[in-house]
Amino acid sequence: MPARAPSLDDEIRDLYRGPLGDFTAGRQALAKRLRQDKDPREAEVKELGKPPLSAWAVNQLFAREAKGMAALVGAGERARAAQRRVVTGGEAGPLRQAIETVRGEVERLAERGAA
Repeated sequence: MPARAPSLDDEIRDLYRGPLGDFTAGRQALAKRLRQDKDPREAEVKELGKPPLSAWAVNQLFAREAKGMAALVGAGERARAAQRRVVTGGEAGPLRQAIETVRGEVERLAERGAA
């Protein structure tokens, strides 16, 4: 079965996942190809902004550490739910535990991001 060609959305996603220094040249090459193909999304691609370094780093983590990022988001949601329970008179222990999990995931992902 032949491989399917990447969609434009896939190509845009790849721009944001690629090396930050290659973003502008990649965006321009993609827009040029779309112009040659008379694709109306050329203008959309030309307007794509180069992400700040911090946003690019988070994109890299989502691409390369999907399980860790999912764990962080899940821990944050549990912390938020535990905080709501504490505010209404619930036990503080689960909130402390959830916050520690968030801190641990942030620390681990920050180390991965720095690498």
